[in-house]
Amino acid sequence: MTMSRRHLLYSMAGSLSVLAGAAAAEELRLFQPRTAGRPARTETGGTRGISSAPVAVLLPPGTAFSAEPSPVIPWFLSRAFAGRVEVSLTPTNGDAPVLREVIRRGVKPGIYRLGLADSGKSLTPGLDHIVKVTLVRDPSDRSQDVVSTGTVQYAPHQPFADARAAGAAGYWLDALALADPETYADLLDEVELSAAASWLRARQS
Repeated sequence: MTMSRRHLLYSMAGSLSVLAGAAAAEELRLFQPRTAGRPARTETGGTRGISSAPVAVLLPPGTAFSAEPSPVIPWFLSRAFAGRVEVSLTPTNGDAPVLREVIRRGVKPGIYRLGLADSGKSLTPGLDHIVKVTLVRDPSDRSQDVVSTGTVQYAPHQPFADARAAGAAGYWLDALALADPETYADLLDEVELSAAASWLRARQS
């Protein structure tokens, strides 16, 4: 066997090893998205991506599914904000929010919740809804807003036994609802929400 032939075989073996490792890592993931190619969550307003954004809806790229019609939708603030915070939920087939909350006196860093059941609201089955969290830096100039958005949908399903079962089925909001703090942080890491994951772990240490 020539050196070039032997080198090629070793290269192929290395590639197969990488692929096998990637497949094994995929099997170990807590969360398996149900769909691909959906609109991703976004952060806008003078930020440089998800890792540096001061606010983030804690949803994966694409649609976050819920087996419950009135789920808890979490969002995260990485640093204190003294201005007004607006949180809204709007169905994609309408222009007006079906739920809107306003925090007028500033917010400390942390993970917060938009609880639909608290307001007597529910998601329409099979319809995407846009979750939007806005930091209003200057009420007279809304172009200065810092905004994070994500998409949720209610897809009826029988109750899950635990967070891992919900995550394996692609039900993000149910996985979070059933997760202990460690698993919750691991889920966040899997969808590149590591700032929130680190904050949560620091609170548990």
